[in-house]
This record gives sequence, C-alpha cells and structure tokens, in this order.
Amino acid sequence: MRYNSGECISLCDEEKLISFLANVQVSSPESILTLSIEELETDICSKLEKDMKTVGKNYEECQTANPQSLYVELITGLQALNDKLCCFETGFYRQYQVYHPCLYELKRDFDSCNGPADWVEEADAAQLCKISKTIVDCYYIKTAKVCGEPAALAIGDLATHLIQSTIGHSCKDIDKFPVVKDAMPASYIERRNYSLINKQQEMQEDETEENLDVENDVEPSHDEALQASNGLINKQRVIL
Repeated sequence: MRYNSGECISLCDEEKLISFLANVQVSSPESILTLSIEELETDICSKLEKDMKTVGKNYEECQTANPQSLYVELITGLQALNDKLCCFETGFYRQYQVYHPCLYELKRDFDSCNGPADWVEEADAAQLCKISKTIVDCYYIKTAKVCGEPAALAIGDLATHLIQSTIGHSCKDIDKFPVVKDAMPASYIERRNYSLINKQQEMQEDETEENLDVENDVEPSHDEALQASNGLINKQRVIL
C-alpha cells in the first residue's frame, strides 16, 4: 500500500495492463502508430474509446509501483493517439483520412522503421531521442516518396506526438523533418486518394441499396399481403 494525503491507495495491478496491451496488440510506440495506419477503415476512434474505457479504471485510479513502467507508458501512448487523431474539432482526422489510403499501402514498408527491441526502456536520454528521431525520419521519408510531403508531414506529426507522449520526454529537433528531393507530387496523391474515398463511398451506398432490395423482396407489401389474405378467405368459402 502507498499513502497519499492520508489516504491508502492500492498499487496498480500491472497484469491487467499487460493483458490489455496484448489484446490490442501494442508493444511499442511503433505498434501504436500502426493502429492508425491499419485500422482507420474499421473506425479506429470508436475502437480506441471502447478500449480506453476498458482499462481506464485500472490505469487512472491506481498508482503503479514503477511510474516509468513500460506498460503505463504504452497506455499513455494509446491515449495520445486517441487525443490526437480522434479530436474532430482540430481537423486532423479529416486531413489524415485523405492520406490514409496511401499510408495503408505502405504499412509493410514501415516495419523497417521500427526501433530496437525494448528501446523505450533506454535509460540514456540522448540515446532515447536519437532512436526516436531515426524512427520519425524513417516514416517521413518513406511517406514523402510515395504519398507526397503533406502526407509525410501528417504522419511525421502523429509519430512525433505518439513517441514523445509514450517516452515522456521532449526531444530537441525531432520535428525538424529531412528534405526529400524525390517526393511524390502532392496534387497527384490527393486526386488519387479522393478518387479512392469516393469509390469506397459509392460501394457502401450500392451495398446499402442491395440490402434494401433484398428486404423488399423478402417482405411482401401491404397490398400483396391483403390480396393473399382475401384469396385465402375466398378459398375457404368455396370449400364450405
């Protein structure tokens, strides 16, 4: 037990945090960023809200034996993703939606940007920031070459926010992104992505119409039901 202002507070049960992180498949800041790339189409914001409520009481109401616990830091990173990506008033989500189709195509390429195993637990601040900078720059360069600089700025901004929130440390110049001379023209990517989004919306509308048609075929109209009922009554009269 710990004592704070005369109140007895139980220590946080890290096993619950570990189980939660395993369930959402988060083991590093990079894996948190991956959620925004792989799961945006499945409404990542609704999922995050549900997930954070699941772990909220255990995460917020208890104190951990080690405040710098990796598990606590990773959940802090998840909360940062929710705050950055799902705060609709900022407009970041709408901007990110435009670039997401291209980012999704790069999801496997981003694997090479991952830092060393357990790098978040690095004790030396300078080394921690060096690794963080390398990861962010890697995401930025790969994105700029394929998806254009505006998309690279978006993923670079998100990566910087998530990593610094997770490690609990502000790194100098981490948000000064490298110059990419062979970046893809942004106009081409935006036209392409808007086209993909419109196509997806049209497919969803067609699917909705097909479902309505099926329901109409299955359920008879009021007039059809009335005609069938009258026919049955007339048939019974003939028999009698």
